Amino acid sequence: MSPSAVHRLPTPAERALDLAARERELRREIRWVYARAVLFCLGWLAIALAAIAWAVHSSDEQSAAIAFWGGLLVGNGGILGTLFLTYSRALAEGWV
Repeated sequence: MSPSAVHRLPTPAERALDLAARERELRREIRWVYARAVLFCLGWLAIALAAIAWAVHSSDEQSAAIAFWGGLLVGNGGILGTLFLTYSRALAEGWV
């Protein structure tokens, strides 16, 4: 049997380096998922504020009411949806 065919167990130092590298990758992935959720929430906030601002500056009362309530609905719904999906993923991955 040749020496290359023999599989050796990793040393504790090699195993520790491997675990540390995996932990860094996992932490980076978790940070990116949460950062993306924050960016999406800020995007929904910007959309909602734009609709509400348009409603405030509108001269037509009916379209202003639609824009105002639509902005509230889209903004809050988008934020809640983003947070729900992020929390569901965190539960599925075992981060929470």
